Amino acid sequence: MLPLARSLSFAVLLAACTSVRALEPGEPVRFAPGEALAIGRLRVFEGERELTPWKADLLEELTLPGEPEIRLALFRMESEQRALYPAIGADGWFAWVLRAGTWLVYQSSRAEPIWHDVLCAFQVLAVSEAQYVGELELHVHVERDPDLQATAYSVEGVTVRSDPEAARAHLARSHPRDSLELVERPLKSSPELRDVFDDWKRSRAERVLANLGITLLCE
Repeated sequence: MLPLARSLSFAVLLAACTSVRALEPGEPVRFAPGEALAIGRLRVFEGERELTPWKADLLEELTLPGEPEIRLALFRMESEQRALYPAIGADGWFAWVLRAGTWLVYQSSRAEPIWHDVLCAFQVLAVSEAQYVGELELHVHVERDPDLQATAYSVEGVTVRSDPEAARAHLARSHPRDSLELVERPLKSSPELRDVFDDWKRSRAERVLANLGITLLCE
């Protein structure tokens, strides 16, 4: 049996789901009132070596041979809804159409003991511009078998970076028919954020976010 605190946190993450639509390159950029377009990049490093755990086929959840299986999920704070495994491009870039709000990016264990690790938070508004949330680097330790196949990994550090010019170039390259303005809404990360799902209390999560300069949107 799971400890009570972790049972509660797990129950929270089993709340109703919400949808996140990943735009594919060349797809027209369309989103409805109340939605937002979030653009950013996720990169994974094992020491100085950059890994490529994202599949080129956005519909596949399997990883490339020899790479760790990294599957991230999103949690919308305002409605306490999750979105599982939003698609990420092979180069780490993503373009997600999602509801305006405050989103946590997290990973979970796939077996007991259950744990949830919140890597960062970002907030997007219901505006017509593309919103660049920045670049998240995950520094991981990978356990490998004798054939050098990844068997497990752990995130040892998180680095947040911003390169808006690269984001503008990616947007123009991926969606050349759309002339969207790009605004910056940088994602945030902190050690306190990483365990907010342990012994879940919404008020505590809101305080941690407030310390990062993020206040939940009114609905």
